[in-house]
Amino acid sequence: MAILKEYWRIITFGLVCLASIGAGVWAYMAGSGITEQMQAVDRLRVTVESAGRSAVNMQVVEARQQEIERANAEFEASMDAALALQMYNPFLERVDASGKVIRVPREPLLKNVLPTPGSNADAISFRNAYATAHAELTRRLKARGKATADEVRDYFERWDALQRGGQTDGWRPWGPGTIQTGAAADGPKKERSRAEVVREYPRSRLAEEIARKIYMYVDDGAFGIHDLVRKQDPPTDVEIWQAQMSLWIQQDMAAALARVCEKRARQLREAGHENRAWVAYMPVKRLMKVSIDGKLGKGGGSNQSSFTNSFTDIKNDERKFVVPIALEMVVEEAALLEILDELCRVGFYTPISVKYEYVRPNPLQDEFVYGDAPVVEVRIELEGYFFRKVFDEWIPPSLKDILRTPDAKDTTT
Repeated sequence: MAILKEYWRIITFGLVCLASIGAGVWAYMAGSGITEQMQAVDRLRVTVESAGRSAVNMQVVEARQQEIERANAEFEASMDAALALQMYNPFLERVDASGKVIRVPREPLLKNVLPTPGSNADAISFRNAYATAHAELTRRLKARGKATADEVRDYFERWDALQRGGQTDGWRPWGPGTIQTGAAADGPKKERSRAEVVREYPRSRLAEEIARKIYMYVDDGAFGIHDLVRKQDPPTDVEIWQAQMSLWIQQDMAAALARVCEKRARQLREAGHENRAWVAYMPVKRLMKVSIDGKLGKGGGSNQSSFTNSFTDIKNDERKFVVPIALEMVVEEAALLEILDELCRVGFYTPISVKYEYVRPNPLQDEFVYGDAPVVEVRIELEGYFFRKVFDEWIPPSLKDILRTPDAKDTTT
């Protein structure tokens, strides 16, 4: 200990020198490793630059670029094919003599009305065109409603005159009436079948006469019409958009139902049953209501009703807007899946709820003739997805942001 006390300064100095030498060696070794890494990176850079200047590498780059361009072209073609469901209007498509389907691009009823009408005259002209196009929905379905009160009254008057053998202004659909007299009238009465009773019941005869001319029934007001047709002022851009968009949706629904019935009619004709191509043998018997939720931007829609909460959780965004839709119908029970399939095929529509109940047969069939097959009354709720790439050019400026928000809510008010 005495030695340490006497020479501690010299010992400490020696230890410090040794530590410095060790640190220097470590630093030198570490510096050498870093230098080697830097040199390796530099060599790699030189190699890459050299390869970039070589013809072989340019060929690889060009080939890769062509591959990317082909992939992009295929993607665009796929997108166009998918969006064709909305780029074309299925309601207006026709089949030519060769069987080829002629598609018609989806466009507003008139040019120069969307996204904003060019003038008040254009807006008024749209109102007239809209009313005409709306009336075509029922005609496209080869449909009508049940007998009206006026038709029933007129029919009973003619029936009464016919039974009495009187003149009815030349209207004699079943020939002259006859009345039993004498013993024949007072003789024993034969029990008549249901068909015979119905045949002599005026309401049933009128109902069948109407039914044989149509593919399906469409209730009055089943296709809701926009209020702009009842207003005197020129429609606004928002009203025109709401009317046009709801019409496109109604046309899609009508096109799907028409396809189902027209397919059945073709099958009946090909089977030699031309006389059965009417509502009693059709898959869709009656359309009671088409509801479109008020989510077209600042309201819109038609025949408002309560909708089931969707399980999809799909909302409006930059690429699309979503509209709930519901159809209430009477259909053949066996045709329900076929009808659902066609509703999905006509556009980007997803069923979110299907509720139905059995319809008890009416032996007299004095209002609606549904035929003999079991039928159900059904409510089908769907979500319609409408892509901005197709519809954006027609959306009024005041609605563009609203249709990006969930449920198309106006957050500015």
